[in-house]
Amino acid sequence: MNWLTSGVLALSLLFASLTTANTVTTPNVAIPVPPRSSSTTTVLQSTGTLSAVAGIEIDLTTGQEIYSKNTDRALPMASLTKLMTAYIILNHHALTDVVTIDSTVQSLEGTGSQTLGLIAGDKVSVRQGMDALLVYSANDMAVSFAAWDSGSEAVFVSKMNEAAQLLGMKETHFANASGLDGVNHVSSARDLAKLAQIMLQSPTVREVVQQRSASFTTQLGKTYKFTSTNQLLANPAVKGMKTGFTSAAGQCLIAYAERGGHAILTVVLGSSDRFGDTSQLLQSLPL
Repeated sequence: MNWLTSGVLALSLLFASLTTANTVTTPNVAIPVPPRSSSTTTVLQSTGTLSAVAGIEIDLTTGQEIYSKNTDRALPMASLTKLMTAYIILNHHALTDVVTIDSTVQSLEGTGSQTLGLIAGDKVSVRQGMDALLVYSANDMAVSFAAWDSGSEAVFVSKMNEAAQLLGMKETHFANASGLDGVNHVSSARDLAKLAQIMLQSPTVREVVQQRSASFTTQLGKTYKFTSTNQLLANPAVKGMKTGFTSAAGQCLIAYAERGGHAILTVVLGSSDRFGDTSQLLQSLPL
């Protein structure tokens, strides 16, 4: 049993034990385990000088680790955090479940935090919320998901940390559901690559993260239209996945690309040019 299989099975047990009054007792959106190649050879290729403090590139088709730099160093990861937020929500709820926007979103107003301006008490579906969370990286959606699922963001963060531990994300610790800078809110490039590989097995996630723009209308009739901050989506080979930025984390990016029959996953943390760094890594894609 590999780490992905054991991690997902452990998470299933975790979710069953953590069920609260306003959560679904069994997952409705299954994220299957990705196949793992028998090849584990590490092949480091020259990529010049990356600005990122840490990074990793993996050929998911062959299992080869193409590039690594400080892969196990714990660093702030900004909104890459939202992949774990999405993971827990998708494994606990149906896409059609209705989320009530939490009153705590009001505390984010005027702080410079990335928000859609969601209105407390309004309602959206889980699927709509995924667009807000993973395309626009809306912090007000992240805290609303957390409060809706667990009653409070603090309880939800405890779920996130237990999940990270069970997945073997040894350098990861969450302090919030959105990715804002916080005490001991860190992860590593390798840990985030593990999580990203699981998330990519969800058709819903793959559909969401490759969108360059999205929109939805809430139950109160308010329409939100927004675009992704992932500039690499202009490249047809790039299929997502998640951007992040804070003053402490710098520029962060997880990218997934397909080309020449290969699937490539990259993670950069603490970058001053996340798109340039990632583009440099993706030059290793076979033609």
